[in-house]
Amino acid sequence: MRSKLILLSVLFFSLWSKPVLACGNFYGHTLDGEIRYTHDIYLSATMLSFDTDRLWVHKRELEEKIKEAPQNFKYKSDLSLVLMKLGMTDSALSILRPLIKLYPTEYNVVANLGTAFELKGKLDSALILIRKGYELNPDSHRGSEWIHIKILEAKIKAKNRNPIWMQKNPIITMEELEQRLGEGVRKAEQVNLDFNYQIRTRVPFTPAPNEVLNNLLETLGDFNKKHGTYEQAILAYAYSMRFSKNPTYNSKIRGKIKDLNLLMKENIRDHGLNPEFHSMLIRSEVDPMLLVHGLDDYAEHLDSIYRRNQSFDSLKLAKLQLDSVSKALEEKEKAMEEKTQKQTKQSYLYLLAGLAIGLSLGIIIKLLSKKRSA
Repeated sequence: MRSKLILLSVLFFSLWSKPVLACGNFYGHTLDGEIRYTHDIYLSATMLSFDTDRLWVHKRELEEKIKEAPQNFKYKSDLSLVLMKLGMTDSALSILRPLIKLYPTEYNVVANLGTAFELKGKLDSALILIRKGYELNPDSHRGSEWIHIKILEAKIKAKNRNPIWMQKNPIITMEELEQRLGEGVRKAEQVNLDFNYQIRTRVPFTPAPNEVLNNLLETLGDFNKKHGTYEQAILAYAYSMRFSKNPTYNSKIRGKIKDLNLLMKENIRDHGLNPEFHSMLIRSEVDPMLLVHGLDDYAEHLDSIYRRNQSFDSLKLAKLQLDSVSKALEEKEKAMEEKTQKQTKQSYLYLLAGLAIGLSLGIIIKLLSKKRSA
């Protein structure tokens, strides 16, 4: 354990020497040693739930606008989404069902109704509407709604075929992801952006544990191990465990993290992870020990360095202790000297006082003797 802590200290050293950055972009490491510009994949605490206080304020604002402009369907569609975020899906449906009849090709109305059906478990209806929305506006949600469609298809398979379908199969296969790559590194980055957007959108609606999210995140980890960066892969694996309470599943993911770290050790020779990545780990509250999971051999090497440094530190500590004792003795001697000088000074004062008293008595006796003689 100690050796792993030392490796962790090496990995994190640069963080404490530089300010923590809030930027969402950094340079990561591919497992063949290339340094690549990438976007982070992280979920801060504020992303895990909706700001209900703010939503209630927005709800009242929209209701006032609807009173002022009752024919404005956009306010009503926006209100339906706020209601869904507040957990009031039935109220949202009561708004959207009439709207879809009046505006069957309005993207927001179509997409919101599809989301409402999904939240109510009406998966077939939801899939029809989300597909239609993607056809109407393929650029919505930054072009990531193809993932939403795959999620609904997987949910329907699990519902109709086998309740544990998602535990046995990826929602999106590696082959499907690789078909989206084409040529150029930026295609791989676009896949990451699409996953990132969809995951962040779903998280507040689906608190942990959630098999859809851990399935997607495991796939994202596999994809980045092969086509992306170490940093993106380990974050995706870490988050997949956060959305699972299954010990067997989490053990499998830890095995993947171990393999990933061993590849990182072999190919990222300096183990110099970017400070922005460390910053993101702190914001994400990811267990930092995952960075050294499976690196016992490398950690043992660092442990020998630690022991040498510890010997030096012990000598340094002994010297400091000796210096401290010497200083204490000097201060004690000085205090004793001052005390002696004070006592000597007091003795002189007592002697002078005695002499003065004696002289005074002698004079008085002499005067009394003369007076008697007279």
